[in-house]
Amino acid sequence: SAIANSNEDIAAWVKTMDTNLSAVVSTYPSGGGAHYSLEFNGDGAAYAPGKAAFVVDDVAHGTMAAASLMSDLNDGRWHHIAGVRDGGMIHLYVDGDRVASTYLGAAYDSVGAGTPYVARYGNTPRYLACSVDEVVISPQAYSDGQIGDLSGAAYLTKDRASYTSEIMDVNRGAIWKTLAWASDSPYSKRSRPGIRA
Repeated sequence: SAIANSNEDIAAWVKTMDTNLSAVVSTYPSGGGAHYSLEFNGDGAAYAPGKAAFVVDDVAHGTMAAASLMSDLNDGRWHHIAGVRDGGMIHLYVDGDRVASTYLGAAYDSVGAGTPYVARYGNTPRYLACSVDEVVISPQAYSDGQIGDLSGAAYLTKDRASYTSEIMDVNRGAIWKTLAWASDSPYSKRSRPGIRA
């Protein structure tokens, strides 16, 4: 669906090796005008192979973008790309992590209610050769946690469990910033009493 307010979330899973400047999701009108785009192989201003950007344009204040620094997103693997507009800010997320933010200002207006196109830069003939899955277009600004849940849609992202680490320093507690495991490690499987991984 189209969005016309100041809060929005656009997200999708994408897998591509294409180097063509296009978009995963875009409402760009061929003659220019108010729109949003989850741009691929661009940084919102120029061709940038392997990069992604969340681009918005309200016409009155011009084009603004939040672009990724990583330039290997067209590596043929699945990546979750999301753009969030929350009032006067836009954010770009890649694989659940916020990788860029741009201040729009309080006066930045609507980005229009154009028709969203998938794997195409709006209604232009610029297509993205890719696989796309689980496209979300919502008139609300998703939180970091909600984007994390979306990007983990194919996996169990929440569960109750206990984790006991090795003693690292008996004089103080351990603080974990990130805890992750691969799908083939024993930690990704539920514990079964009496069976060791």
